[in-house]
Amino acid sequence: MARAHDTDGPINSGHKSTSGSGKTSPYNPNRGNGNVDWASVEGDAILDAIDAITRNGDAVLLSRSMDGGVLVATVCAGSERIKFYGKSAEEMTAHLQGIKRELDIRSGR
Repeated sequence: MARAHDTDGPINSGHKSTSGSGKTSPYNPNRGNGNVDWASVEGDAILDAIDAITRNGDAVLLSRSMDGGVLVATVCAGSERIKFYGKSAEEMTAHLQGIKRELDIRSGR
């Protein structure tokens, strides 16, 4: 079974927590302006990513940054937390589609 943290690739291009605590650097290079919400992200991209991630035994948390400026998708893979930041619905949609595509390739779909 292909896990999100098994190899390097697009899914591992997120901000990875190496401590296992789920915490990343307080510096967010992708700070947005707060004009984006999850309802604007393509629904199929959200559902497909959730399916691909959970099918492989991992988990995903969809949230906002602490300052509310960007969307955050956190993939919980084993003890790692890989965070993807989206300043726009289009950027987050692209992250989710990339995660799904990579996990499908890894699992032979």
